[in-house]
Amino acid sequence: MAFMIPWQNAPEFQFEISLDGTVYVLRMQWNNTAGSWAMDVYSREMLPLSLGARLVFGVPVPHGPANLMPPGIFVPFGEEPNYQTMVGGTARLIYLTGAEVDAL
Repeated sequence: MAFMIPWQNAPEFQFEISLDGTVYVLRMQWNNTAGSWAMDVYSREMLPLSLGARLVFGVPVPHGPANLMPPGIFVPFGEEPNYQTMVGGTARLIYLTGAEVDAL
């Protein structure tokens, strides 16, 4: 089932999360100059899998090699994902599992 990725009130943060049965580390970074969030995905061992993917409203987040990444997709929804909307919760980042993506 799709679920919301937790968000913190900080310009940069990271956390471990289990996606489709595998633990990954997600790092979120606010780029004040560009006015956008970027997401990095690492293995649990901190090997970079996808770096600097920009969050854009309604657009699935691009990512690295399919055999290393979670099988699902990340999609920003709600309002345009700027600093205030993500922290305030009117914009969210959701993860659709691999099974949900396959069913589309």
